[in-house]
Amino acid sequence: MALFLMASAIAFPGASVAIAINLLFAGLLTILLPAINTSLKTPGTLGFFSGLNVVAFTLIYFLVEETKQLTLEELDLVYDNPKSMFAGYQLKYNMLYYLKSQLGGEIFYHEADVDGISLRVSARVSGGPGAVAGFFTYNNDTQESDVEILTRDGNTRLHFSNQPTADARDYQIPGATFNESLPYKPTHDWTVYRLDWLPHDNTNVWYADGKVLSSTQVSVPSVLSTVFINMWGNGDPWSGHMAVDDKARLDIQWIEMALTLR
Repeated sequence: MALFLMASAIAFPGASVAIAINLLFAGLLTILLPAINTSLKTPGTLGFFSGLNVVAFTLIYFLVEETKQLTLEELDLVYDNPKSMFAGYQLKYNMLYYLKSQLGGEIFYHEADVDGISLRVSARVSGGPGAVAGFFTYNNDTQESDVEILTRDGNTRLHFSNQPTADARDYQIPGATFNESLPYKPTHDWTVYRLDWLPHDNTNVWYADGKVLSSTQVSVPSVLSTVFINMWGNGDPWSGHMAVDDKARLDIQWIEMALTLR
């Protein structure tokens, strides 16, 4: 028992307080249960504690992270994220899965201190229409550089862009976005996608398998950014709608990032 409590205290910050509170309320329950049962009768007592279980389930679902098979170092990364971020993820993604909506996945560089990057990802994309694979830098919706692969496009189309791609009148900004074809092979084959964001040269260059496909000096992001790799879809006109029980995949062999940090 002592070993278990020590391990819990190491793995979960504040575990000693949680255990103490748990034992306190267990003792209070033992003392107060006869009075509660006398007042509410058996059906009322069962209903009262059933309601508490619903409240507990909701709090655990939105506030308690999964820690199964994680190392202590990985636990530190989990607990570095605010509870609001985890609760938002549970609401936006996991609940949508149970409602038969679209579920995506994402990995990202946590700090917004990237001042230039050569991002290289060996990946392949396959599956039904309605999903978008993205490799991109991001600060806000007007400071973003993208590589996007849409499953509704078939097997060869790539989209490269710097945001914004349209002006205040919703006219497309020339040189801010490019639609290219992947040379010689489909997107469901392994391909090395590369984005070079060079803000100090006011230049972006996009590659596939080492071949330059597009470059621009238009709408190049100029502020510190984060880095994202994701697979998503929300049924809007851009991603397209995915049929119920259909699916798409983004497989990644490796990721390389040469960063300039500030």
